[in-house]
Amino acid sequence: MTGLSTQRSWLEISESAFRHNIQQLSALLGSTELALVVKSNAYGHGMHEIAQLSEQLPEISWLCTAGLQEALDLKIKSKTTKKVLALSYLDADAESAAKYGIHCGIYDYHTAYGLNQAAQHVGKPLAVHIKVDTGMSRLGVPPEQVVSFIRQLQTLSHITIYGIFTHLCDTANPDATFSQLQLARFNAVLLELESVGIRIPLSHALSSSGLSIATSQKYNLLRAGALAYGMWKSHEQQQLVSTLYPGFNLQPVMSWKTHIAQIKQIPKDSYIGYNCTYKTSRQSTIALLPVGYWDGYPRGLSNNGFVVVKNQKAPVVGIVSMNLTAIDITAIPNVTMHDIVTLVGHEQISLIQVADYASTIPNEIATRISSSLPRVILPQNQLPLNISKTREVPYTENIL
Repeated sequence: MTGLSTQRSWLEISESAFRHNIQQLSALLGSTELALVVKSNAYGHGMHEIAQLSEQLPEISWLCTAGLQEALDLKIKSKTTKKVLALSYLDADAESAAKYGIHCGIYDYHTAYGLNQAAQHVGKPLAVHIKVDTGMSRLGVPPEQVVSFIRQLQTLSHITIYGIFTHLCDTANPDATFSQLQLARFNAVLLELESVGIRIPLSHALSSSGLSIATSQKYNLLRAGALAYGMWKSHEQQQLVSTLYPGFNLQPVMSWKTHIAQIKQIPKDSYIGYNCTYKTSRQSTIALLPVGYWDGYPRGLSNNGFVVVKNQKAPVVGIVSMNLTAIDITAIPNVTMHDIVTLVGHEQISLIQVADYASTIPNEIATRISSSLPRVILPQNQLPLNISKTREVPYTENIL
């Protein structure tokens, strides 16, 4: 077994926070099914670890991925018993989708025809969800072509039309005009299908970020992505959702931590890091962290961000290197090599704060954290690991 004391950096995944967020979302849904989006390594949290936690939560009916390969990994490696939907593209053998009962998002006949042939070969029908482009201008069938597209699909013997969905692109905007336009277009498609006698079991238009959009139409599936992990897109989105649903609250699931590689005294007027961008204005105590932009720690935090050591903020000084980052701990007494440094996840350094400092969005920060770093599940009600006191706490990968 590998001890965390030998890991230069790791992520702690809080089971309690994850359960809390799922319960908060589920409480808003009534009879609407909850689909957890686990694409992009579960927004950086670890797809297999999150799949493991999801198995214990009956509130989650579906797991959604971007591509088919992720979906296959869920079925084969994680052995999930949840229904799985590959939303966007087919980057693996289509026969495997039929074999493992994976649902596939579809938006063109050529791909549907190939899926049908694969399903015929396996001897099992394959379920598809039709993606409608209501204004994002990415993947999807134009609204006016949906009925004719479905008529084409109905000629394919081994294709079952199980769902129809769209994706909203402006949910973080306090002005919901465009989101309402997209929903109106999608609702018009649903009405048209009903008028011509086409019945599709599932319709889904809202992701968890769409909770800020008031709608009179009831869909029977909600795709929960960032909010399931306690990640707000922006402060404005948090305020919008809180206004619509008083008492709704989320907890961050992820904390990103590291050890100190070296502590050293630096004289006044010394440069730190590449390009001499930072010069000490006093005798300084600097700690070097074994984390850099290769790990996903943003270079945009150079001379700009901060971390937390001993519950105090320590600024990033100099340019974030590929594998190392320097922080100034002069004002923090008694820091030792045994102290843990929190990069993201402490109440003083939330994901949205890091994103603000790096001039990007929380999703980018989280999904860029290297998949090679260990993800450690903290069981319910367990406090964060204290490696400074327990240097040989074992790490288990939690990959099923």
